[in-house]
Amino acid sequence: MKKEALTTENIKKDLKRNVYIQSIRMLYGLLLLSMIYLLMRFDQGPLFKTIFTIVFWVQVGVILYELITTVICLRLIKKESFTITLDHVIEKKDKRKGTRFTTAKPYRLIFAKSGTYSLPYGKLYYWSDMFATTGRTLYEFTEINEEFYVISTWAQKNIIAYRTKHFELKEHKELL
Repeated sequence: MKKEALTTENIKKDLKRNVYIQSIRMLYGLLLLSMIYLLMRFDQGPLFKTIFTIVFWVQVGVILYELITTVICLRLIKKESFTITLDHVIEKKDKRKGTRFTTAKPYRLIFAKSGTYSLPYGKLYYWSDMFATTGRTLYEFTEINEEFYVISTWAQKNIIAYRTKHFELKEHKELL
């Protein structure tokens, strides 16, 4: 089987795409925040206001965390500060319950050294001409003990994983 070249530029494209998706989720969070704020404006009693105030501030914290993580990841991507670990799958976990909006990454692969990699809904490897796939398809066709290149930064662990069966690593300075 012919393998496709996995270059630093291709990895950066996938990482930027992940940041883009994370930014969209942040926008949904802002929309939810504004709806909570509007609901807090109605005079429904002290219990109602207390509950929505707590929910409001929790949502503010989540959005700030995602914003900081997004900014850090963009800087790390620009500097090419990510590590590539050669690892193998030791376990697959079934789909988490929920929808696209409540569970953004329902499928999970467990690696020996790297830990859990949560596969997102939607396409992976947009840049690939031969092996663009979805998270579900990758999950279903992955076998135990199959090797992957797992990409991480110090800010986020296991951001994306590439099957060594389909991709051959080229031109990266560091492989753990």
